[in-house]
Formats: sequence, C-alpha cells, structure tokens
Amino acid sequence: MNIEQPITTSDTADKPGIIGRRAGRHLAGLILLAALTTLPDAVQAQFICTTNRNRITITRYTGPGGAVTIPETMNGLPVVGIADKAFEGSIDLTSVAIPASVTTIGAWVFKGCTSLTAIEVHASNTAFRSIEGVLFNKMQTKLLAWPGGREGAYSVPTSVTSIEIGAFYGCARLTNLTIPRNVTAIRAGAFGGCTGLTSVALSERLTKIEAGLFEGCVNLPSVTIPTTVTLVGSGAFRACTGLTGITIPNAVTKIEDGAFEDCANLAGVTFGTKLASIGSSAFARCAGLTAITIPNTVTKIGDAAFEDCANLATVTFGTKLATIGRAAFARCTSLTGITIPNTVTSLGNEVFEDCVNLASVTLGTKVASIGRYAFCRCASLTGITIPKSVTSIQAWAFWDCTSLANVTIPNTVTTIGDEAFEGCTSMTSVTIPSSVTTIGVAVFYRCTSLTNVTIPESVTRIGAYAFYGCSSLPSITIPSRVTSIGPYAFCRCASLTAIAVPNRVTSIGRYAFYACTSLADVAIGPRVTSIGPYAFGSCTGLTDITIPKGVTGIDAWLFSDCTSLTSVTIPDTVTRIADGAFFGCTGLTRITLPPKVNSIGEHAFAGCTGLASVCFLGNAPATATAFDGCPATVYYLAESTGWGPTFSERPTAVWVPQIEATDADFGVHADRFGFDITWTPKSIVVVEACTDPANPTWVPVSTNTLATGVSSFNDPKWTDFPARFYRLRSK
Repeated sequence: MNIEQPITTSDTADKPGIIGRRAGRHLAGLILLAALTTLPDAVQAQFICTTNRNRITITRYTGPGGAVTIPETMNGLPVVGIADKAFEGSIDLTSVAIPASVTTIGAWVFKGCTSLTAIEVHASNTAFRSIEGVLFNKMQTKLLAWPGGREGAYSVPTSVTSIEIGAFYGCARLTNLTIPRNVTAIRAGAFGGCTGLTSVALSERLTKIEAGLFEGCVNLPSVTIPTTVTLVGSGAFRACTGLTGITIPNAVTKIEDGAFEDCANLAGVTFGTKLASIGSSAFARCAGLTAITIPNTVTKIGDAAFEDCANLATVTFGTKLATIGRAAFARCTSLTGITIPNTVTSLGNEVFEDCVNLASVTLGTKVASIGRYAFCRCASLTGITIPKSVTSIQAWAFWDCTSLANVTIPNTVTTIGDEAFEGCTSMTSVTIPSSVTTIGVAVFYRCTSLTNVTIPESVTRIGAYAFYGCSSLPSITIPSRVTSIGPYAFCRCASLTAIAVPNRVTSIGRYAFYACTSLADVAIGPRVTSIGPYAFGSCTGLTDITIPKGVTGIDAWLFSDCTSLTSVTIPDTVTRIADGAFFGCTGLTRITLPPKVNSIGEHAFAGCTGLASVCFLGNAPATATAFDGCPATVYYLAESTGWGPTFSERPTAVWVPQIEATDADFGVHADRFGFDITWTPKSIVVVEACTDPANPTWVPVSTNTLATGVSSFNDPKWTDFPARFYRLRSK
C-alpha cells in the first residue's frame, strides 16, 4: 500500500511514505528535511516507498529524471529493495546509482526508461554488480537489466547462465546480440519490444523460448531456435513482423497461445516431429502463410490458431489430430478445399467461418458435432456429406452458404440447430432424417431455391421462421405427429399451393403462412385452438377456409388482404373477432357470424368492398368501426336482441331465408334453373313456385336443409311452364 506521507522517526514497522515531498507541518517533516539536506543534490529526488521492519523498499520513482542516486538510507532507515516496475516509464532518466544497502531488485524495474544509458552499483554491494553500465547479480551469472537508452550490439558475458525477466525489454536501439553457450535460461519478455534488433544467436543449451521473449521485435528477420528447446511460449514471437520463416525443432512438443500471432510476413513454417499441440491464436493473422502441413504427432489445434491467415490456401492435417478449436481457420479466405482426417472428433464453433473460397469439404468419420458458425458464410461451398458419426448440426453451422446446393444428412443426426442452413439460397432439396424431432428456429430461412423438403414422421414441432422466405417451395407435407407450427414458419413461401395442418396440431403461430400468395387450399386439423395474428394474411390465392371448432377467437388481421377469399366457415365456439381480421377481403360477398360472438374489433371487415351481407346468429356484439369501406347490410334473427336500424354504421334487417341472386349459381345452367338459398345453419327452407304472381297458386317444389347455412336449389322442370316464380318459407 502506497500512502503518500513523509517517513517519521517512529519505530512502528510497515509504514509507507514518500521521500522528497515538501516538508509537512510537524516534527517528522522537519527531521526528513534535515536528513535530505545531508544528501547530494542528485539524491533530492522523489521516491514512493514502503517500510517493513525498519527497512525501506522503493516502489515508485516520481522525480524529474536525469542522473539519480538512490540513497543508502532514508531518515536513518536502510534502503534494501527496489520493487517491480519502480522506475517504469521514466523516459528522462539517464543513469541510476544503486547503493550497497540494496539486496533485492524486482522485475521490469527499468521498463520503458528509454534514455537510460547506465546502471551503476556501489562496489561494496554484496548482491549486485554493474559492468559497463549493465546490471548483474554479484556472481555475474544473471543479467538483470540492460539500459534502455544504449545502442548498438552487445555480447553477453560468458559467465552469465540466465537472462532475467524483461532484461532488454524496450531497448529499441539494441541492434544485435550474442549470447554465450553457458546461458540455459532466458526469462519471459527478455527481448520484447527491441524494435532495432536485427540478429540474435541463442544458446544451444536453452530448453524453452519463454512467453513474450521476442514480442514486438519488428525488424528481426530470422531466429534459429536451438534443437534443445521443447516449448515455444505464449506470445514468444508475437508481432515480429519482419520474421519471414521459422523452423520448429524436433524436440518442441508444444507451441503456446499467440506464439507467432501477427507475424504478418511469416511465409514459411516447418514443424518438428514431436509437436503435440498448437495453442490458441498461435499463427493468427500470419498473412504471409500460404501452406501449412500439420505433423502426424499433433493432436490439438487451438482456438483461432490460424485465424485471419488470408493467404493460406493449403492445409494438410496429420493422422493423430483429434480436436480443431473454435475459429481455428476462420477467415482464411484463400482456402479452397479441406479434408478433415478420420481421427478428428470435434470441430469447434466458427472453425471455417468466412472462408469465402472454400469449395470442397470432406469430413472425417469420427466428427461428432458440427459447431456453431462452423462453415458460416462459406459462399463457395457447393455440397457437403455429413458423416454418420455426427449427432448434431449446431446453430448457424452453414449460415449464408449461398452456393450450397446439396446436403446429405444421416439418420444419426438428432439435432439441427437454429438457423443452421439459413440463407443457403442455392439449396434445392433436403431430406431431414427420422432421428430429428424438432425443426428449430429459421433452420431453412431464405432458402429461396428450395423446391423439395422431406420432413419425417418423427418431427413434433416446426419452429419459428423454419421455412420463412422459401419462395420456390411448391408443397410440403407436415407430419402427423407435429403439435405446433411456430410464428412465421412458412411466411412468404410464395409458391406454396396447399397445406394440410395435421390433427395433432393445437397452435398455429402468428404470420405462420403470411404472404403465401399461391396458397389456395388450406385444411386445418380439428385440435387447433389458437391461430395467431396475420397467420394467413395476404394469402391472395386463398378462396375458402373452415376454422376448426376449438378456436374461440379470430385473431387480429388473421385473413387480412386475402383478396380471393369467398367462403369462410366460423364455428359456434368463436366469441371474438379481432381488429382487421378480414380487412381487405374484397372477394367476400357474405359471411355468417356464430351466436356467441360478443365483440368485433376495429376495421374487422374494413375494405371488404364486395361484402353484401353479414348475418348474425346471436345478439348484437360490442364493436366500434368494423365495416368501414364495406357496403354490407347486417342481418339478424328476429328473436335476437340489441339491434337497431344500424349497426356499426351499416343498415340492419331481420334475417329471413334469402335467394342469392348475385352469385354464380343463380340463373339458367344447361337443362336447369337454380339458385343458392341462405339462412341460418341447420334450418329447413321450402321452395314454392307459381306461374302467375298476380293470382298465385303456390306449390312446394323442394325442401332444402341448410346444414351450413347454404343450400343449392335446382328446377329441371322450369321449361314446362311459360313462366315460373319462386318464393321461400321456413318449415
């Protein structure tokens, strides 16, 4: 904890403080000022420090830079330590003198000190020494720090066995480095950010290339990794943009995460014979790579390992590979073909996402799952055979594969994820295997060339948007076990001509068949109790519809703009007709509303310009403006209540049996004269005829039962009379 207070003369341990701040208004400040006045001017610098057991550790330098001498004591207490990053970023620091009292120095102490040219150590210091301004341990076996402002070449002394963490980090003027054979360890980040380094010779006794070792060495064209090395650490060569080639020695078993990430000019990589794994992002964005051969010893390729290698055209996998991680080859836009070996069991999410030129894929026989976005936007992929080992095709797996025309899905697949084939605009035919029970959300959304779909009897649910926009699909058989059809499921399937909703379906979602403009024949199963808003809206080819008895409400805009609809059968269970339910049904001439209807929404029949009669079997329901733009007369039964001379601004009349003189059945047809009779369903109507209405003798000629409210009458003997007139009466 760094509390910015002057150190006092108290014996209390663990007190942090600042040396060199303006004296406080108490005795401790006066003592501090007196102590500082005995030091040279160069020591009049500021240090944030901590005390522990009456010993001081400097944690941060805050002075103006230049030549700095660290005092051996502060306020009578010995300075024994310099903490990690204590001088970090002191860009104006030119030299540092370390006293004899210091026994510990942390890591990254002089990181970013770009003007520092010398680090000096008092000759009597027992822990450290300085040789030509370079900091070592006393035995000169560890190189701790090279001044960041020095320039030129440097040869590490032969006594050195290890180069410590960040020892040369950010030494931008270091041009080349000679490392003696005795060096067995070079710690993490030792040469990171040495942007001027053009050559380095590593000791043949090294066993690891540690994390970030050469990260950001942008002018380093080549590095020979010693044959003794077994591991290349995380980010070891990250952003070495001058590196053009690398050979991984045979002893290396692991390349860790980001090891060669962003090496934009790396054109050639040779892997050793013992390599077992390639870490996440290990070669990501290596734009110079054109071909890679993964050795037979590799079992795992990590997430994003070769992501965004835009010029990688050829990848050859080894024979022991088991796992290819998430986005491992995403956006490898030059990749044209890939063969996954039979040893691979897992393909990660996004593994080949946006490989826009990938035209051929062969999947191995042990792949169990195709992950999310695995081949998303592989616009050149024309066909794929999914092996029998696969049990799931996950969401978005082939999303927007616009050239994908042929897909073979085996019976082992039990799950096809949401939007798996969305936007596959070249797909013409698909057979869903009998192992699948659910067609998920938007699985075949916008498959505009799809003309043939086989759905197995195993499917029980068709999800939302499942076949949305499949504009070329002329027919589809919904299996008998399906219980629900989701919202938008077949919306805008403009070529669909007929649909049979099976008996187990209980709900049809909103917009389910919206804008199926060729849909002329619809049969809805008897168990349907709910049909969502707009479900059949804008089905301009639909001519008649029978709503099943389980439905209690005609939802909003359900049949809106069904301009060819001429016949609607509404069951007695319906109590509500919602807003716009039959809006714009210009072909509708008459409709009968069941006795339990108690509310009609706004604009329910608006724009039904051909609607001449609306016949109510019950009392007057609640409504607002239901018939705007509609010429209909409202008919009601004499025994019903609530009626006046108008209803919703339309004229009313008592409903009696009627001869429909305006429909197609009225008049002479071949050898008969006929017409349709309308009245209440299940009523019996007698047709009577006479020859002289001025002096009539009415004779019954037909008794008609109006099972659905409509019955056709035909008089084959009409030619036997010079004239014949007809009337109706109830029985």
